[in-house]
Amino acid sequence: MSTQLFINAHIATGMPGSTAAETAAIQDILVEDGKFISIAPHLKATLEAQGKDMASVEVVDLGGKLVCPPFCDTHLHLDYVFTARKPGAVNESGTLFEGIQRWSETKADLAVDEIKERAKIGIAKEMRHG
Repeated sequence: MSTQLFINAHIATGMPGSTAAETAAIQDILVEDGKFISIAPHLKATLEAQGKDMASVEVVDLGGKLVCPPFCDTHLHLDYVFTARKPGAVNESGTLFEGIQRWSETKADLAVDEIKERAKIGIAKEMRHG
């Protein structure tokens, strides 16, 4: 098992309306086998108090640097790509409920080949933009 402890991190709050400059108090991040296990202040002291063998933990001091989510959204519905370009398909309110309604109204007349072509275009655009 690999364990990394990232200490002294400023973490972007991610709260609606916040900016990357708005952060929580300095935190530590514990990662085991690539999975986030804990985010809290003073984790090194906590682990030592719990008897954790710190020799097996890679400690990385972030020195107050900003930690934030990646700049990409990996949640993608390839069958929906570019369907809002069809008449009557635009989600005017931007809400989930209207989006579901518009999709229900629009999807009935989509052909499989049309969906595949739009998906290919969407994948190509995603690849070009990282």
